Amino acid sequence: MSDDDQSWGDTTNPIIAEANNAPLVTGIPSGGSIHDGNEVAFSIPADGVQHWFRTTPPVLAKIIHQLRTFGDAAAGVRAGAKLESLQEILAPYRVRAMPRFGHSADGQSIAMQFPTAEGVPVTIALSRDMAEELARQITAQLANGPPGTRQ
Repeated sequence: MSDDDQSWGDTTNPIIAEANNAPLVTGIPSGGSIHDGNEVAFSIPADGVQHWFRTTPPVLAKIIHQLRTFGDAAAGVRAGAKLESLQEILAPYRVRAMPRFGHSADGQSIAMQFPTAEGVPVTIALSRDMAEELARQITAQLANGPPGTRQ
């Protein structure tokens, strides 16, 4: 949730009161790469005015993930979940195909880029040791079978 974990269902919460008066965003009609790809700029229309924003690609990825998490929390509320349980909601990206693999120039890291059902590829880079441990843990999980079918 954030903002000191104040309850978003509390209508006396000043943050909620401010959010209730915020303009409704209906899309991001314009945007693109600027400064040789070092930043991303985009506009959000509100109250008949185009508001422009810019950020770096790593921060943009965090913003997108945070927005997805907020959207999942809203879906939980609509489905009747108790607000206390929404702090546990994750917004996983669902992998739809095998990843592309690569490695860093120095050979110290392996990278995997997963295509997702959400359309945004997720890239993860791991040290060789971490990649080997991940492979061991995945193999152990597969040997155990899915929950409810373990023997």
